[in-house]
Amino acid sequence: MHAASPPCSSTGPGPRVGIQGRRYFGQQARWSLFARGNLSLLIGHYELVSRTLEFDIDDFDTSLLVRKRTVPVTEIELGASVNIRGRTTISAGYLFHSWHDIGIPQQVAGKPLDDANILSFDGLFMRGELSY
Repeated sequence: MHAASPPCSSTGPGPRVGIQGRRYFGQQARWSLFARGNLSLLIGHYELVSRTLEFDIDDFDTSLLVRKRTVPVTEIELGASVNIRGRTTISAGYLFHSWHDIGIPQQVAGKPLDDANILSFDGLFMRGELSY
């Protein structure tokens, strides 16, 4: 039997750079189309605790793996916004977020094996903003 806990991350620094473009139109420039992109590096550590139960000995073998990790992140948004009464904005569009290289490195028969490489999600979004 083999059980492992998921990686535990901690807080840490990381640089982020982005670009955004917005084109206003319509009466009083209340409507806009926008495109936004960000690239980030998340820097932190993870812990992996693994326990193996030997059935013939009734003994647990426990191992702890602690590593520092840098994970690149990509974010892209395309959408439209409408400004309502100067302080409220409603936006809708499509977003794509991806965390690269987040797999847990393993060795199988002396060869490196990754259980996952990219975690991403994408889809439609709707957002309300209130400026004060």
